Amino acid sequence: RLPLGCRLELSVGLPGQFFFMVDVAEGPYTPATVTFWVKVFDQYPDVDSVSVRSVKRIFHPSVDPATGRLELPPERIAPGGTVQLPALLGAARQVLVDPEIGPAVNPDAAALLQADYDEFRRTVRLTLNGGDYRGAKFDGLLSSGAAPASQKTAPSRPASVAERERADRLTLDLMSLELMKDRMKKRATDFQQQNTDEVAGLNVEIDDEREAAGDAANGRPVISASSFAGGGASAARRALPPSGGS
Repeated sequence: RLPLGCRLELSVGLPGQFFFMVDVAEGPYTPATVTFWVKVFDQYPDVDSVSVRSVKRIFHPSVDPATGRLELPPERIAPGGTVQLPALLGAARQVLVDPEIGPAVNPDAAALLQADYDEFRRTVRLTLNGGDYRGAKFDGLLSSGAAPASQKTAPSRPASVAERERADRLTLDLMSLELMKDRMKKRATDFQQQNTDEVAGLNVEIDDEREAAGDAANGRPVISASSFAGGGASAARRALPPSGGS
């Protein structure tokens, strides 16, 4: 099940990539909606197999202001040494609800959070409205105001808890299938390469046997590639005819 106030959107045509939206309802980033772009690589579930970036530039200690990269503590996203997607998504939401000083990839935000929490909250509010901090411009994530009543549409029927849980499970299942498909493709490629290497090795052995048979028929000493591979120079010497003398 997804964390409270969170949604997933699969990236069509890009397996292993999806968008994770967080409607922040508590903490200094309320009431922003922050979207993360999540990429899962072939090495999954290794610790470094997932990349998480904010699609908008936000003022946060754990978000790189230049690239949007979100840095999360490994012990939170990979309990037991392997990445778990539910843990990763929960950690991404948690850093918005309750930001921490580290891991710090935005030193200015980390220093302000440590020195003065109230000033940090004011700066977050300023930057969420598209303001800047120390010359760095940030994206506006807050709406400019409520729409007039004449422009409001009728509210849709709220989904039940069971419906939301089913939708979340379906989305996570689809993500898992995409990851499985990518891993199977990679495994098939590896098997194909292994078979190619084995066939090449068999061809070498067949050629050696044919050459050895020809040498034996003509009375020549038998020296094959496998003789050199198995025993090196000593094996080659044993295969050569003895020189003259005792």
